[in-house]
Amino acid sequence: MMLCSAVNADGDIFVGTGETLEYDVASDSTLDVNLTVAPRGTFVKTGAGILTIPTSKIVQGWPANISVREGGVKIRAESTSSAVVSTVPPAAMQNAAVWFDSSKESSVISNT
Repeated sequence: MMLCSAVNADGDIFVGTGETLEYDVASDSTLDVNLTVAPRGTFVKTGAGILTIPTSKIVQGWPANISVREGGVKIRAESTSSAVVSTVPPAAMQNAAVWFDSSKESSVISNT
């Protein structure tokens, strides 16, 4: 595993292709800089605190691989869409390992 980090002049975090960044959060905090995770890159949250990541801080363009080794991570939606599905489609639930409902603060993870 390659550990690396790149931080630009604004303090934004970039994890390059095939690289891993371990980000230590000792106490609860909110990410206030942009986070970009390139393809096959991994952002690993460590430390006992809970890191809240506003969706506006996750740079889009590819799926972000975010792992949690210690503590927790909360992804906070900055806005809601009128197109949000209010219930889980039965066919999706039969095949899904995890379902996140953006209209709720927390979601249940279940395999029933």
